[in-house]
Amino acid sequence: MLEGKVITVVVVDDHDVVRKGMCVLLKRWPELRLIGEASTGRQAVKRVRELKPDLLILDLKLPDISGLEVSRRLSSSNPAIKILLLTSEPADLFLHLAFKAGAHSCITKSINLDELRSSITALFSNSIHPASMSPGPPNPFLDLSTREIEIVTKILQDLPVNKMAEQLHVDIKTIYAYRCSVFRKLNIKNEVALALLAKRYGIIGIKDL
Repeated sequence: MLEGKVITVVVVDDHDVVRKGMCVLLKRWPELRLIGEASTGRQAVKRVRELKPDLLILDLKLPDISGLEVSRRLSSSNPAIKILLLTSEPADLFLHLAFKAGAHSCITKSINLDELRSSITALFSNSIHPASMSPGPPNPFLDLSTREIEIVTKILQDLPVNKMAEQLHVDIKTIYAYRCSVFRKLNIKNEVALALLAKRYGIIGIKDL
C-alpha cells in the first residue's frame, strides 16, 4: 500500500458486527495496524486523543454525536490524523459536509475490499483533496444540512412518511417540515422533480430513474 510505512488505525461504528468485521478485514493487510475501536462518538474522540492513530475509520451515524461532529473536534485537536467517513447513504451527498468538518474522504459501506484499500492508499498519497471534488456547476444538494440529506435519501428510496419518522426517530410533522425545507432550497415542487434533479447531479445509489 505505502512503502515502508505501517498505518495505525482506530475503527468506530456503533454496530458490533460491522465494526468487528471491519477490524478483521484491516488485519489482513500488513501495512495497517489496528490499535483501537469505539462504538460512540465520544469514545472515538477519547480513543484518538489517547492513541494518536494515523487513520480514523468513522461511521457517519453514531448514537451520541455524529461522525461529522467527531471530525470537527479531532481535525482541530489532532490535525495530523486522516479521517475516513463511512455511510450507508449515497456518499456523494456527504462529501462537501465531510470536507467542511475536517474529514478527508467519505465512502459508502457497500464498497468492496479493493475499493476500501484504494481509498486508504489515496488518503496517504494525498491524491484526495477537497478542491478536486467540486468541478462543474454548483451542486444544489451541497446547500442541504445533514438531516435534510437524510430526508432526501429516504424520499428517493420511496419510503412512506411514517417509516421515515420511525427510522430517523422524529415525528411525522418534523419530516414534513424538513421535506418543505428541502424542496424550497432545491427550488422544486415534488418528489418527481427531486428524483430528476438527483439524477442530473449524479447522486449515486439511485436506481431505475
